[in-house]
Amino acid sequence: MPLSQGPVWLPAIGKLFFVSNRLGDKEGTDQYVELWLLDPETLETSQVRPIVPIIMGNGATNWSPSEVLIASQVTGPAQLSCLFEGL
Repeated sequence: MPLSQGPVWLPAIGKLFFVSNRLGDKEGTDQYVELWLLDPETLETSQVRPIVPIIMGNGATNWSPSEVLIASQVTGPAQLSCLFEGL
């Protein structure tokens, strides 16, 4: 599993959401991040598939007990995307 950043506790589902560090060709344009959930009781992880594209997610916060607001790295103004559990 990649190193992570932006952990967010989701009390409605009892899991920790986090974004991986930058992956891919870090010197080129083929860069990406992965989104994950961790169950702290079992230590099982599952990759999250967002309902909207996340461009280089970088940090997150709770939006509601089951939603995460993610900040994305972009060349212009910051993009915020809201993800829903059960993606």
